Amino acid sequence: MKTRIARMDKPFRKIISASLVVAAYGVTAGLEAGPEASEDAGDRSVAEIQSAAARGDGEALFWLAMLHIEGSISNADYDTGVELLRSSARRGNEDAERMWSFMDNAFSGDGC
Repeated sequence: MKTRIARMDKPFRKIISASLVVAAYGVTAGLEAGPEASEDAGDRSVAEIQSAAARGDGEALFWLAMLHIEGSISNADYDTGVELLRSSARRGNEDAERMWSFMDNAFSGDGC
């Protein structure tokens, strides 16, 4: 079953989704956790995040998803990021659940 995001034109969904993801996450992280939210990801290298994600760590999956969605790593792939985000949400990561819900609902409703 394809989500609303998956059915959209790929270039359009990348531009819109990435912009909305970055904006929404920045607001929620800043409101809930303050400055330490961005420091958590900044303290860990991409290799450490990838290693932890490979072991199924929900938080690492979330951060790796964000790196892919934002295009912040050399091998960034938007679709991979969306799947990692969904996987992290399934593992109970609250940030991923919020972001997945936001992305899934952002393009629903009348006129979308």
